[in-house]
Amino acid sequence: LIGKLVTGHDYDQLFQFHPHFVPYILGDLLFSVILFFTPFFRGAACWLAFVFVLFPLTLLSYIRARLGSKTPPALILFTGCFLGSNWFFLSGYLNYCLSVAFGLFTLTTWEHWIQNKVSRKLCWYYGFFALLFTCTYLTHLAGFFFAGAIVALSGGVRWLKKEISFQDLVLSGLPPGALAVLHSAAGHLGSNSTDLWVYRSALDKLLAVGAMFYRFDLAVDILLGLLFCGIIITGLLCSRSSAPYMHRSRVQETLFTLTGLILLYLCLPLDLGPTSDVDVRALPYLMIFALMLSCEIGKRNSCLLQRMTLASAILALLNLYFLTTSLAPKEIFLSQYLNALQEIPLGQRVLPVATLPDTGRIQIAQHPAETYMTF
Repeated sequence: LIGKLVTGHDYDQLFQFHPHFVPYILGDLLFSVILFFTPFFRGAACWLAFVFVLFPLTLLSYIRARLGSKTPPALILFTGCFLGSNWFFLSGYLNYCLSVAFGLFTLTTWEHWIQNKVSRKLCWYYGFFALLFTCTYLTHLAGFFFAGAIVALSGGVRWLKKEISFQDLVLSGLPPGALAVLHSAAGHLGSNSTDLWVYRSALDKLLAVGAMFYRFDLAVDILLGLLFCGIIITGLLCSRSSAPYMHRSRVQETLFTLTGLILLYLCLPLDLGPTSDVDVRALPYLMIFALMLSCEIGKRNSCLLQRMTLASAILALLNLYFLTTSLAPKEIFLSQYLNALQEIPLGQRVLPVATLPDTGRIQIAQHPAETYMTF
């Protein structure tokens, strides 16, 4: 598909497709369905737009499922647009980005199922919960892992506080547990040799917290990241009534889940066999729960929420302007690239070389095909 998008030639005879119940297949299938109904370039644009838009929408659904309707939707959507345009998305890791959105939707259905015990739609909620967990697994293993961790952490807190029964806790862990056993039984885990685990130093681990924010320009990305952190800190510290609410059950649960995710980030390696940047895949979830904690503490101060919403709108607009100006030079290069490809006679052998230099942390030479398509 990427070959036809870039060169216009058909490479179907070079590949075979054998469907398997394994991670990463669902994103490819969804992309193929889009391309079946639309022209290639339009389909690629629709695919990127779908992956991008799905994150803020599912983030909104999850936060409102946990916190109720008092949180302003604009605040979540604006910050979601900033978080969704992270390094993973701009580097072409679209299956991972999609799995984060699917994971948030999975957690939304879990919240509805847990909170609506007397609803007649209870079985439907649980069925959707299991189905979406399966979709998350089939999209990317990282999204499946962190969604399962969040269910375990939040569900464990609620069980200890006697907000849910032990049966509810077991049923919550049944879909991810069954999928994990199936994944292990199928032999997808690979080697567990400790020499394949590479860890960061303590300093690198601390600096890597900003990895998802660093994209094209370090100085600009630091400023945008600080603005996002400022929004979080405003909700946490600038509400005079925040201290009493730190003892509320839902705030304690969010804080405990965030702490658990931080510990996971600290324990995860940099490289696990051939897989790189394992630990930083926890960062979107850390930011989501930090935002959720800020909204939970500050949601009773309407004036404070208005300021946070205004700041998030400014953040989204500045981020959009920055991305537009950063991608404009790439558009000129890619137009020249496509024109050069059209000059190559049909059937000639060529050696493709990524000549577009890396920009900031966007390492174009590492995944040229995916990055070219994303640009």
